This record gives sequence, structure tokens and C-alpha cells, in this order.
Amino acid sequence: MFFDQKSRFLFGVFDNTSDLHIGNLTLDIRLHNVAYFGYLIGEKNYWGTPAATEAICLILDFSFNFMKVRKVWGGIYKSNLPA
Repeated sequence: MFFDQKSRFLFGVFDNTSDLHIGNLTLDIRLHNVAYFGYLIGEKNYWGTPAATEAICLILDFSFNFMKVRKVWGGIYKSNLPA
């Protein structure tokens, strides 16, 4: 699959046991199969847990193996040291 125009996705991040919505992920696929992603874990009880790492692994798997993008970029805030 090769995109000649933008495609955007928004995913919810949920706790596996309680189905609590704890954050969101975005994926923006642009020209030449290059994608940008961002995430936010809004539930403070999940900060410092593997929730963000697991969500990032899933979005990368989706990006490369399902959407067949060739490169994925993401950014962080300087103040977010764990990221």
C-alpha cells in the first residue's frame, strides 16, 4: 500500500483489565510513506508504567506491518525525561 495523500488515525489507549481510557495515540501518514506519531497518557496513575511503551510498540507494529510505512518519526517535550 502506497499513499499519495495524507492519512490520519486516532487510537484510544485503554487499560487491559478495567477498559479505562487512559490516553490517545495519533498517526499521520504523509507523502512517500513517512509517518509521524504522537501520544498522550492523560491518566496520572499510569505515568511511569509500561502503558506508553506498550502503546508505542503497538503503533509501530501497525505502522510498519499493516500500513507498510517506510519511516516513522515522533517527538518529545524536553521536560518529559522518561519519554
